[in-house]
Amino acid sequence: MISITIDSKKIEVEEGTFLLDAARELKIPIPTLCHHKALTSDGNCRLCLTEVTDNGRTKLVTACNYPIRKEIQVQTKSEKVVEFRKDLLTMMLSRWPNVPIIKEYASMYGAKEPEYKHPKRNEAKDACILCTKCVRACDEITWEKIIGFAGRGPDRHVEMPLGKHYDRCTGCATCAACRSWSSMCCTSCVTRVAWCSRIASWTNRAGARQTPRRCGSGSSSAFCA
Repeated sequence: MISITIDSKKIEVEEGTFLLDAARELKIPIPTLCHHKALTSDGNCRLCLTEVTDNGRTKLVTACNYPIRKEIQVQTKSEKVVEFRKDLLTMMLSRWPNVPIIKEYASMYGAKEPEYKHPKRNEAKDACILCTKCVRACDEITWEKIIGFAGRGPDRHVEMPLGKHYDRCTGCATCAACRSWSSMCCTSCVTRVAWCSRIASWTNRAGARQTPRRCGSGSSSAFCA
């Protein structure tokens, strides 16, 4: 077992335990958007950044995928960490100003919507924030890899191969905001609703609600971008 200190609280954990899990054992909240307990962590949202001191040297790390290998001291609310999260949330507000989870975190850290507007601004409440959970769920839980990312930079979005519907998608809703996987999609951009059979609905890049296309299984599905 390895002894570490998080916000002045001590805990012993097994080697390889991720920092986020250790913090949650101590009931210390760390914000996340891309993390889900059923998926591997990739730290892409960066909100879980924390300050780690190792042998007198301090660095910022993403808590969700930082494995504990030795005794360290961790600060989850240091001035540097709080300022980073505030700046990050300010940038998110410039692109997704009405997404509830982003607004909630922004309020916690004093982030306000900036004067500048992101070129791909999406004012929908259920806008896709590119957290990657739906893509990882399709890969790691269903082993299908039906959806993935296309485009680069501000044009990055989620879609099926070549932007066309893929019949292997059965509308299982593993990627969606539903009870089965504790709301995989944190913005409800991908949702599961009842309509004769299982249907996944989504929001396109313009923020307009679309009508799902039928797939071979009798279900419907498609994805946000």
